[in-house]
Amino acid sequence: MKRVQLLLLFLIAAALAGAGDVGAMVIRGDALWREQPSCPEGWQQPDFDDSTWAPVEFPWIRLWPYEWPLDAEARPFWGTAFHGINCVRRRFDLPQGPPLSAPLHIWVDDDYELFVNGVFVGASLDGTAARPGESYDVAAQLRRGGNVVAIRLRDTSGVMAALVSLTLSGVAEPRRGWREHARAWLPYGKAAAVVVAAVVWLLITRQIGHWCRRRAVDADAVDADSWAAAALAIALLCEGLLASLTLYSGQTAIPDLQWHWLSLALVMLALSLLWAAAAPCRWPAPVPASQQHRWLVIAIVALAAVLRIVWLDSIPTGFFQDEATNGNDALELATKEWRLWSESVGGRPTLFLYAMLPVLHLFGTNYLTLKVLPVTIGIATVAAVYWLGRVAFGSRMALWAAFLLAVSRWHIHYSRLAWEAICVPLFAAAGFALLLQGLARQGRAAALRVGAGAVLLGLGLYTYAAYRAAIAVAIVFGASVLLLRSESGRRIEQATAKIGLAGTVGLLVALPLILFAVRQPELYWHRYHDVSLTSFMAYYDTPMPWLHQIGRSLLSLNNAGDELIRHNLPGAAH
Repeated sequence: MKRVQLLLLFLIAAALAGAGDVGAMVIRGDALWREQPSCPEGWQQPDFDDSTWAPVEFPWIRLWPYEWPLDAEARPFWGTAFHGINCVRRRFDLPQGPPLSAPLHIWVDDDYELFVNGVFVGASLDGTAARPGESYDVAAQLRRGGNVVAIRLRDTSGVMAALVSLTLSGVAEPRRGWREHARAWLPYGKAAAVVVAAVVWLLITRQIGHWCRRRAVDADAVDADSWAAAALAIALLCEGLLASLTLYSGQTAIPDLQWHWLSLALVMLALSLLWAAAAPCRWPAPVPASQQHRWLVIAIVALAAVLRIVWLDSIPTGFFQDEATNGNDALELATKEWRLWSESVGGRPTLFLYAMLPVLHLFGTNYLTLKVLPVTIGIATVAAVYWLGRVAFGSRMALWAAFLLAVSRWHIHYSRLAWEAICVPLFAAAGFALLLQGLARQGRAAALRVGAGAVLLGLGLYTYAAYRAAIAVAIVFGASVLLLRSESGRRIEQATAKIGLAGTVGLLVALPLILFAVRQPELYWHRYHDVSLTSFMAYYDTPMPWLHQIGRSLLSLNNAGDELIRHNLPGAAH
């Protein structure tokens, strides 16, 4: 019995000894770093008061996922100053004396000056941001009690990020309090709030739409679409007034009120009203357009053409490198056998490149001829969106949709770039318009429209990687048509046959690309893994990249464009 007791005591002692093995504390990028865009005198000293400094933005999700060889678990951070100087500080305690060695690894894009407890340790000031960075042993600068790592960060252009890793052997990791745990779960709470808010928004606007329809019928004066159009016109007027303060001047008259969020909310509310007040979910019978209606369509398309052609040689600023690459790749394809896939720019299909060839041969190889095809596609997309809106929702919704796309900031911009992304809305809108027309009609002509729509939807896969989302929408749409249609008998059979026809034709069109993806998955998915939000979310272990992209996408439609000038209007907010 004594032997058993001694054995248990030995095991408990060993377990306690193992628990007492504190390992090493590692200080990396986290929300405990504090930053200040300016660097006041004495900012690097350990006794400097940084209580008024703000936490750094962490994780800094603008850096592409990068497995840092010096510490694969480190994640980037940065301050609030874009393309300038940020001073950052991180406090930590050493309850005992400093360890024998304390390796500190650092990489900064572009420059940095590193201090530990006010002592200059090292710097990189050549602007090269050479990876993997530099390493220092800062054990001599550490002391018992409070310590401070201070870094002056400087970015000149392009990417900005800082990776830091300080290993303190034999120092126990401090216990995380409830604030740290809450901070870790906060992004997931924000993501859930966005989803719940979107559902609530749709339910509320749907009820508003029902009220608009009842009120319009009772008043016997205007229909529901007119109510929604009036609301949209008011919101767009407010947006125009606010944009005069923010969009082109780059400044706000009353920044504390955040006018850009107010104007964005007005536009979203108006668009929701327009959607909610639309006719019930059924496809309207085709009605011949009136003469006035035709002139409105022509005017909208003409407006789209003007906004995409005027000052084409100067807006957007500069010559985007991907445009030059596309032109060179197109000319190279002309000298080789037909190819389904190009390995340049991370890998992409070649339909857009082959479409550029006739234009380059006809007009010559220069800066402006590269833009002939995207401008044409952009103008055609406005007409295609009108077509889709007319088939799906009627003439008024079609006019509004075409007009909003004609003046859309992002669509105007990408119509002026020789970039295959502009193909996505054209193929999707025209393909769905033909598909809906075929589903709403009967006879051989309807089947031909369904097949032609499937061909266009399938061909879109050969343009741009993000177009795969349109195919997912098409699949969900086809399933909903089969499962939710209220007709019976022969109409259900006809709808099933048409959906089957569309699926078969689309599969045949996409089959060469599917076979390529099966045989060479590393080439097909390479670009996707590089730029996918799922890769960013896995790298940063947070849904914040998704939320960040939603916010940037919404603001880019009306208020704040891309921080890179080549993707923005000169002098506009970003």
